[in-house]
Amino acid sequence: MKATEIIKTWFTLLTEPEKTVKKLQKKKLTTSDGLISVAILGMVGFLLLSIPIATTTNTYGSPAYAVGSIIGTMIAGAAISIIGLLICAGILRFIANHYKGKGKFGEIVGAFGIIGGAMAIAQIPMVFFMLAGILRNLVLMGIVGFITIPITSALSTMVTGELFELISAKEKLSVTISAMVYGATIGLIVGIFILITYAVFVPLTTGITTMPASSSLPAY
Repeated sequence: MKATEIIKTWFTLLTEPEKTVKKLQKKKLTTSDGLISVAILGMVGFLLLSIPIATTTNTYGSPAYAVGSIIGTMIAGAAISIIGLLICAGILRFIANHYKGKGKFGEIVGAFGIIGGAMAIAQIPMVFFMLAGILRNLVLMGIVGFITIPITSALSTMVTGELFELISAKEKLSVTISAMVYGATIGLIVGIFILITYAVFVPLTTGITTMPASSSLPAY
């Protein structure tokens, strides 16, 4: 699949879920499809993360330093995303193989990578909650959170179901104990993904941090 087709699929998985999943079930997905998908996600995600960091830590006062920092972070984001995808796909393939699954590693990588894009898009409503956090207005955060959190949860649940349906079809797993174990594993991986996403971006946008405040020595 071309990069443009992969990105389009991210959105159609949310707007036309049933039709898109059936299309992906019939399509022969490859390792490169998944790697391209998560590489784009990693670069875009780490780009958003690196811009404020690069601009606030640019001690050299050089635009070249900031640009270089951003590019390096994007490359790291793509690499980390690819490694994470391969590990997750390997875990799923191992479990499926234990239950006599008939899928192939490349197809699992492709399916997981592409639907991972839809999962990332599903988190977009939470951006408004994070922006409300920047304003330090608890009332606004409460109102925005009341709207965005249920929407994000609903979309995330839908995409998780799509992922289970697609990969189960590739593995030809029936709705048995094996499928339940497989589904639980997928849910765990998705949950960890969402947790890491918020653990990184919420402190960045709201100013909340788990790092201890720096202390200065008393003056004499």
